[in-house]
Amino acid sequence: MARKRPIGFIIMAIVNFVVAAFFIACGVCANYSDSGQTWFVEINKDRWDQKKLHEHLKAKAPAYTPVKITGIVLGYCICVGLVLSGVAMLFGGLLAKIFTLLVYAGGFVHHVVMTIYQLVWVHPAMNQFFDQMPAAIIVGRGPAEIARAASLFPGYVWIAWWVIGCFFYLIAAAVVLLCPTSSDDDEEEDSRKSKRSKRRRDESENDEDEDEVKPVSKKSKRPRDDDDERPSSKESKRRRDDDEDDDDEDDRKRSRRRRS
Repeated sequence: MARKRPIGFIIMAIVNFVVAAFFIACGVCANYSDSGQTWFVEINKDRWDQKKLHEHLKAKAPAYTPVKITGIVLGYCICVGLVLSGVAMLFGGLLAKIFTLLVYAGGFVHHVVMTIYQLVWVHPAMNQFFDQMPAAIIVGRGPAEIARAASLFPGYVWIAWWVIGCFFYLIAAAVVLLCPTSSDDDEEEDSRKSKRSKRRRDESENDEDEDEVKPVSKKSKRPRDDDDERPSSKESKRRRDDDEDDDDEDDRKRSRRRRS
């Protein structure tokens, strides 16, 4: 009989599917926007653009390109893990719970690390880059501040989304931990099965004990029956005495007849 899935597992499986789809959609949109974003500001015949900003970030932020590529790849891997964990929770069981918790732990660590890296190294390097831009003759630092806001805004959006993701992973992990691995009906069925197996085991042990006792009782009865059939030593002695008395009486009768 198929085991019934806990309702908590079904709900968290659906939530995993929705969150994974949303993560993938946001990642694709962000990567496409980042690759297609080209801006430039020309101040006093000096050109400041996206390419120059990336070169500055590579020089100031430690391992900027490897961390960026690794973060993107790990983000998609976690989304795939969310989908697989959702499928596993639809089947239920302890292994599905453990796998789901591992995926949540990986996603939480990924979001925390990327948030710290963005706040500690990337954003300060970007601010340093825009602080180096000179003021325009007529509009002052207006172009530099507009370019700063346009470049920093996607990063703040990602930070906000990563923080929300951290809360999601913590809450989802707590829910999965509190969910039973099987439904109440399955637990009752397992309890009934264990009771039946225990009863059968006890019955089989009782049958084995009876089989061991029966031969001993038969053997003990046979000598006892033989002893009952055999006369005791006292009875045999009494019979011999009676026979001797009878013989003596016969001898006396014979002697009397002879005298007469």
